[in-house]
Amino acid sequence: MENKSGLVSKTLVVGILVLFIGMNTIPSIQANTVLNDVKENILANQELNVLKSNAKLIDIPISYKQIEQPFANTNQTEIKALPGKRSTDKIHPAFARTDTGIHMAAYRDEELGQIVWTYSNDDGRTYEEGFSRSFGGDYPTIEHWDQRIFCGTLVTSHDDPSGDVIRFFRCENPKDPEFPMSYQIYEITSDLPHAPPLGEMRDAAIACDNITQNSYYWGAASYTMNISSHNNVPLLLYPEIPSAYLFRMSYYVVENCYHTDIDIDRITHKIFAIYDCYDTTDETWKLYARVKDFLDLQGGDDNLFELQGAEGLQYPVIAANDDTVLILAETEENGNTDIVCLRSTDGLNTFQKSFLTLLGENECFPEIEYVTNNTFICTFIKNEILYKTLTEDGGFTWSEPILIDTDVVTEYKAATISDCASQVLYEKNLGEYIDLSISPLRSYTIAPDIQIPSITGRDEIKASLLNNGGCDESNIYWWLNITGAMHLTTNGIIPLLNASDTFRITVGDLNGNGNINVLATFESPNRQVVSREIVAYLNNNYIENIMFLWDDTKTIYVDDDAMIGGIGTIDHPFISISQVKFASSHGDTIHFSKGTYYAGGISIHKSVRFIGEDKNNTFIKQGYISHTACGNVHTGFTHQGAALRLEGTNNRAIDNIILGGDGIRVLGFSNYVIDNYIRGCKIGIHLLPSSGYHLIEHNNIESCSESGIFIVYDTPGNIITRNTIRENGYAIKMYGDLYRNHFTYNLIEDNNFGFVFNQLHDSNINNNIIKDNKNDGFVLKHSHNNLISLNIFQGNNPDIYLEDSSKNRITSNNFKKNENSSTFHHIGRPYRNVWFRNYWDTIIPFLPKIIFGKITFHYYDGSFTINWINIDWFPAKEPYDIDV
Repeated sequence: MENKSGLVSKTLVVGILVLFIGMNTIPSIQANTVLNDVKENILANQELNVLKSNAKLIDIPISYKQIEQPFANTNQTEIKALPGKRSTDKIHPAFARTDTGIHMAAYRDEELGQIVWTYSNDDGRTYEEGFSRSFGGDYPTIEHWDQRIFCGTLVTSHDDPSGDVIRFFRCENPKDPEFPMSYQIYEITSDLPHAPPLGEMRDAAIACDNITQNSYYWGAASYTMNISSHNNVPLLLYPEIPSAYLFRMSYYVVENCYHTDIDIDRITHKIFAIYDCYDTTDETWKLYARVKDFLDLQGGDDNLFELQGAEGLQYPVIAANDDTVLILAETEENGNTDIVCLRSTDGLNTFQKSFLTLLGENECFPEIEYVTNNTFICTFIKNEILYKTLTEDGGFTWSEPILIDTDVVTEYKAATISDCASQVLYEKNLGEYIDLSISPLRSYTIAPDIQIPSITGRDEIKASLLNNGGCDESNIYWWLNITGAMHLTTNGIIPLLNASDTFRITVGDLNGNGNINVLATFESPNRQVVSREIVAYLNNNYIENIMFLWDDTKTIYVDDDAMIGGIGTIDHPFISISQVKFASSHGDTIHFSKGTYYAGGISIHKSVRFIGEDKNNTFIKQGYISHTACGNVHTGFTHQGAALRLEGTNNRAIDNIILGGDGIRVLGFSNYVIDNYIRGCKIGIHLLPSSGYHLIEHNNIESCSESGIFIVYDTPGNIITRNTIRENGYAIKMYGDLYRNHFTYNLIEDNNFGFVFNQLHDSNINNNIIKDNKNDGFVLKHSHNNLISLNIFQGNNPDIYLEDSSKNRITSNNFKKNENSSTFHHIGRPYRNVWFRNYWDTIIPFLPKIIFGKITFHYYDGSFTINWINIDWFPAKEPYDIDV
């Protein structure tokens, strides 16, 4: 699978036909071509009968499983934006749009027989190459929850390899550098706990609401499908919170429903769903509307209404705002297909009926979206022409239809309108194949989205500012303040920051030793101030560790004794870790009450703080928890056989108990592992390759079968300090081109081996106690330019062993109670190391200390070995008072 960072943005030349040049030149809705044969709208405003249904309501908690199969890249040389081969039909589009111009889009690729998911970060001018899963399906639908998170669903195929299923799509950030990990599919099947028999699905729609600021409460989805013995019932799917569940499905026993649409009123926070149903008794189509309280999904109002007074109603769509609900549908009551508007201003209690147009020709497949105040925009298709019309009085009157484009495919869901009705995406017939086109619906302004993704540093500080939106921003003021071990204030102005571009501020000339605080602040004319702060350790003008400080964000509560129906609040907490992954957002604090939680194997791709109430009584068992983002905190837990993984940057594992399993694994840069008790693992702390600058401090590591700490190649700049490492296989083991590591104030005691380093260079090992290790206390192989000073060596066998290592300086150490305290073995030549002024308690005072070793020479058919010596010419007369 190709990583997102390698995707090449494709210009919309053929694959998508962009019908506007720039956002600043989008014409207003009155400026387009108007139909010549428009008749005056008939505004009958007839009252409809609204009957509350007494149909049986069935409500079921339902489990889910995440599909592990990765997304497949559809990238081929022939593929264009909104990808698919030029000769392949791309049909039934869906897309959502944020006010910053980020699109999440999907469609069915007829050649693949699959749904393709893709995105644009420049308001539809270009799209990234698509990704898909191997299962089929049709009629995708997408809504955005906030500026980052998108949710979707689709109509699954009746002959799907997994059987009849419900699939829920979620994208935490389409521009996530860890793409495609951000793209997830959840699946509900009949074989999951409590699931009824699922049958064929006819239609699907989704709506989102972020009123709770909890992404677990994403919204609701509506389906028409067979369940148990009921045919084509109107089904709602929405969040559920008990232990083993993710969703709840509920449906009224009303059969023969075929098409559906759904919306959530962002003022009243009511869910409105609409269905067309075929009445086999009188052979007519009618509408059913459902209203449900989103803020009280388990106990709030939930009613189904039958709308009477309009004939032959099909393909309904719905939009709502502040209890004004507009339902559009096809009707044949005037002898041909017209678009009827059913208007309610009291949340479905009463309705009035009017017509958008009466042109004497078939007008079909309406779409509708709320804009602002009482303004709604509608599109429909007539004679393969796509039109738009709008109402500015909540559906009472409608404007004359305006032509958008010709050669538009006339079929269900051939067009889809974005959030706030800024654009429409639709099928266009190009003769040999069907492609997708995008057009504006109204004038609008794209909001910039300014963020500070990172503050980094080594020998200088770099603060990054990203315009993550779809439009440019100008005249951005910035400040950078450094306090602590050094003081510096600098500022400036960014004249222009283009959409999707990054501006970096660099500050050099660092001077000092100790902790520093760095605060980066940016102020945009069109956005509130954004800032980010770090604390870093400055060591001889070189930054070795960075961690982020946190803004005030929401706290999510988890309790294994929670009751069913919790929503993550302190009074109604979640019950499991898996719910946290879905519910949390960047910056959240996750508070776990005392109890037992099962990790399974969960990766948290967000910056969050995992806080256990009591580390001795808050247990995480089985599998692993992986923090993959930046700035995570994990503290206050006992892990029993459950690994802890820090796989991002500036993450902290503090004050945990790790018992058994794989211990703590660290990947990335500038992570902290502090004050943890680790026992009985294979490897206590494992620093993985291609990372570095980690701080490993004040940990107690015992009885790990392989290594207490294991560090592999290409992990520079680590500080391993003030750890107690006892009774392990190796205390600290390293190999593979390791530079500038520091080992200070550690107690290395009663291990099979102490320090064992292979290819360690330019590093300091000082103020450690290395004693009573059964074999070598300290080993350097193929290692150069290291300083070993002010350590206490005692009772190891031997204390120090060097092999093919040179230019190491071994000075001012105390060697106690060991005649054979040090030795070496070199191959081919006598490598030079410096032994200087160490204290040896086994020699005669005032005499040099001889360190015995060997050199082996190889020739074409054999080898020979000779004895060799190094000498500490001026040993210390008294032991050093070493601070350990």
